[in-house]
Amino acid sequence: MWILVIPPLLGLMFVSALVLLVRRRYRPAGALLVLALVLNYASQTVALHPFAPSPSDRKAEASDLRVLEYNVWGMGPYLESHDRVPAVELVSLIDSLHADLVVLPEYNSVFSPSLGDTLRTHYPWNTRSLMDSPDRGEVQVYSRYPVSNLRRFHLPNDSIYTNPADETYWTRVWWMDLDVDSRKVKFVYVHLKSNEYTRARRRSAHWIDGIADYWEGLSTGYRERIKQAIAIRDSLGRWDGPVIVAGDFNDLSGSPVLRTIQSAGLSDAWWTSGFGYGFTYDAYHLYLRLDHVLYSDHFRAVGTKVIPGYTFSDHDPLVVDLRFGDK
Repeated sequence: MWILVIPPLLGLMFVSALVLLVRRRYRPAGALLVLALVLNYASQTVALHPFAPSPSDRKAEASDLRVLEYNVWGMGPYLESHDRVPAVELVSLIDSLHADLVVLPEYNSVFSPSLGDTLRTHYPWNTRSLMDSPDRGEVQVYSRYPVSNLRRFHLPNDSIYTNPADETYWTRVWWMDLDVDSRKVKFVYVHLKSNEYTRARRRSAHWIDGIADYWEGLSTGYRERIKQAIAIRDSLGRWDGPVIVAGDFNDLSGSPVLRTIQSAGLSDAWWTSGFGYGFTYDAYHLYLRLDHVLYSDHFRAVGTKVIPGYTFSDHDPLVVDLRFGDK
């Protein structure tokens, strides 16, 4: 949980260094900047690739696989107010990005089957068709590339609000094979245990009243995510081909949870090809990068971008372009 203090601490260190520079105190300013850079490198908080092209600037041939990850939690209220018709703006966004693999955590295909039908016309390979049973609200994956060996596993998790025996609240991990230009790529979708901050807010009239709930949620979430991360890492160890892991990790880059999964030989696309802090979650005055795309060294990331300005969700879309490393 210590990782939560790193982003504001880095901001404070940078501002302090600027103040020292203005006052011409160059040595302490330089020392503080070096310390901030070391801390940033160790925590993988702020990516420093200022000349990485935006998705619209990249040519189609620049990547072999474009991944769009977008937690659309807020889509339900939008559809309810629009008579549950397909979310035209969401479909337009997906079309404009020309993604090859679309990952939509917390997408409720039961609530809006018409939206799923629309997306299926664009992406013939999707989890809804292949499983022959819609997911109640956890995820839908849409692919332009053929998908095979689709499997779904449940990782039980503890909760301070729900019954752990209720499978509805179990963490789900999807495994599937993608045939990308005759290469088999193992794609893993994850949505790890949350800190249940939203539920704690609903229980408390004021944030001070909910401190105990917030702390319990943080502790429980961290404990369960570590166990889930270990299970995912150990499973990945049985596969020696190209791997992509994407989804809502409910944790920050550089955290023990992310590092546990990355120890299977994966890199964080934002850290290797993004620029800036790149938060993907912005609710309750919290600005956090909870959504990630990790990839094995069979790939190289040629660009990563968070796209703000869409109101379907408390998350923002994350777009990653990957090329095979031998190209």
